Amino acid sequence: MKSDEIEKIPLQQVDTELVRYALQDASWMVIDTRDPDTFNGWCLGGEKVKGHIAGATDYSAQWIRFPYINPWTTEEEYRSRFEDALKYRDITPNKKIILYDTNENDAYVVADFLRKKGFQNLYYYNFSEWSEETKWLPDYEMFVPVQWVKDVIDGKKVEFYDGGPYKIFEVSETDEPYPEFFEGHIPGSVHVSVNEFQTAPEWCTNSDEKLEKFACNNGITVDTTVIIYALGYTGASHVLAAVLRYMGVKHVHCINGSSYHWQYHGYEMEKGDNPKQRVESFGTKIPGSPKEIVKIDEVKKMLQGKVPGQLVDMRSWEQYTGQTSGYSHVEKAGRIPGTKWCCRKNWYLNPDETIGNSEEMINHWKECGVDLGERIVFFCGSGAW
Repeated sequence: MKSDEIEKIPLQQVDTELVRYALQDASWMVIDTRDPDTFNGWCLGGEKVKGHIAGATDYSAQWIRFPYINPWTTEEEYRSRFEDALKYRDITPNKKIILYDTNENDAYVVADFLRKKGFQNLYYYNFSEWSEETKWLPDYEMFVPVQWVKDVIDGKKVEFYDGGPYKIFEVSETDEPYPEFFEGHIPGSVHVSVNEFQTAPEWCTNSDEKLEKFACNNGITVDTTVIIYALGYTGASHVLAAVLRYMGVKHVHCINGSSYHWQYHGYEMEKGDNPKQRVESFGTKIPGSPKEIVKIDEVKKMLQGKVPGQLVDMRSWEQYTGQTSGYSHVEKAGRIPGTKWCCRKNWYLNPDETIGNSEEMINHWKECGVDLGERIVFFCGSGAW
């Protein structure tokens, strides 16, 4: 849906005093309708206040405007994400809802969307008037907006980048790039396959020696700024980010979303392929941050109570309860004993594949019995256990 297609019915504007009241009253909700990056902590497009109103949730106009659908997602699954985002945030028509932005546009996109679902008690607040407590995603620089990537490419001085060597990688789960990579990718991008740093079919992270070769083959050193993204589905890029952090790369950034967000902002695409450029040395001993990835031997010690930690299963409920293994090459179904199940469909990513609301995630983990004061080890499924 484009913003010029909405029915822009005037909203009653409220002041800061009422927003304060609404944050304490369960019959009200305060919703940030700006793009996910500003909600997370980035100051974009003239924003002067970092983060979002403490106690507010999010429902971004960008999700509604976004014209792309992950090619691995059906239309029905895609549409269900919008309903789940309402349900998980407890956004219901019986509540009085304050929608805020800074451009007097985003809030009206969301208001039109909600009205068509039966919402009537909608109000407007201009976030530029807010001067009180705000919150943001911890370590929000791990998920960068495409505007930030464009500035890095253009040689501009930006937050969290020191001007040194950088690499941009498009990650896929195939040995060769997807055809779309050759048709158009973020300028300067080099293709990386998950098979370069993991071993199928268990998808275990390769040995430290093999990881060093992977780094050298791709021109990565401990001091390289590495920017990662994927086509549509972001999972492969997030896995590589975890591996690089384990190895000890100091500056690892995932694009918040996918290559579609680059296109969404109208930035120029580059065609063809870019060759890998080797370096002779990674620059330090691997692993530089060993706690980022937990090996099976240590997991066994956790289950035996020999080392602190808890295991959180991120697979589907059907996999957790042993109804299916989830993989054609794995016969054994079920779960690792003593693990907690904490996966809710469409929870960790927004409808447009940007990273989900961290505060909502934490509340979900608490509901699942996860102890936030103890080390948490997340896992999905591949048959490695």
